[in-house]
Amino acid sequence: MKMPVSFLPKGLLKQMLTRENILRLSPEYQQRYEQAERDSNAETSWLDVTDQLQRQVVREFHLEEEMDEALLCLRSATQIYPDLKEIPLYVRYNRARQGDLQIGDTAPNVPVVKLNGEESDLVEQFTSSPTVLISGSYS
Repeated sequence: MKMPVSFLPKGLLKQMLTRENILRLSPEYQQRYEQAERDSNAETSWLDVTDQLQRQVVREFHLEEEMDEALLCLRSATQIYPDLKEIPLYVRYNRARQGDLQIGDTAPNVPVVKLNGEESDLVEQFTSSPTVLISGSYS
């Protein structure tokens, strides 16, 4: 697997990650996260709040002209520079868990969005063609 690369210097990414932590802990963003998590019918999810926060960081560092590339660097910083893993709160306090599924278990039938944007479900994918699942998070 090819390692991601960054057009942003390591020192700048370190500053950006530190700023992201400050914003994540700010009363404003804590309230926005709380609202997104409390209201399941809200137009904004916690992932949207994180996206907005990270875009704010990119703008604060005057990288808006390279927004997409700068976001990718920020979101990949700990893969590009593993020694930066001690900075992001979401890496240090990762609340994700391994899960309950074991090899041989029947997978739950969950919604799937195909690369072309078409919605389906997992069982339908297994019955129609060979399937590769790729998932991830930018939180």
